[in-house]
Amino acid sequence: IAEYAFQNCSKVTSIELPSKLATIGKSAFYGMNGLRKVTLRSRCLPDGDNGFHVKTGEETLDIIIGSEVERIPKGFFSYTTHAQLTFEEGSKCREIGESAFYSTGLQHRVMLPESLETIGYKSFSYITTPFSIAFSGERLKLVTSCAFEGSTGLEGNLELPASVKEIATCAFYDCSGLN
Repeated sequence: IAEYAFQNCSKVTSIELPSKLATIGKSAFYGMNGLRKVTLRSRCLPDGDNGFHVKTGEETLDIIIGSEVERIPKGFFSYTTHAQLTFEEGSKCREIGESAFYSTGLQHRVMLPESLETIGYKSFSYITTPFSIAFSGERLKLVTSCAFEGSTGLEGNLELPASVKEIATCAFYDCSGLN
């Protein structure tokens, strides 16, 4: 999918990216503000800065990460408003890339998959809508610098798995909603 391929196609409400997809260009889905559901199935998605930069108004964008996805690309859902993030059962996602959900309006509880090993630089930074994070496995090793920086919407208790080897500088800086 080339750069800007579906930019501003605001009447499209649902997209499923197939498992064989090899390329997603910069801002390929930028401005698809009518979108309500995105399902990722491609095993290895390339970095696609602002792949989905979607303003949904008061509607929620359901983001479903398919079980075969191994990595969420850099900046893929950054600046998307009102999003609900779900990982399919049996998820193989090992990494959430740099700024993947930067300043995204995540809502509710996000259950990170058992397979997750790395939470990338600023991947969940500057989220101000109320949400919580839960870890379901014992493979997480690294929470990189600024991973949740400035996410004042991050609420509740944070229980990191015993497998974590490093929590880098400013990983949870200014997460004032944590107990």
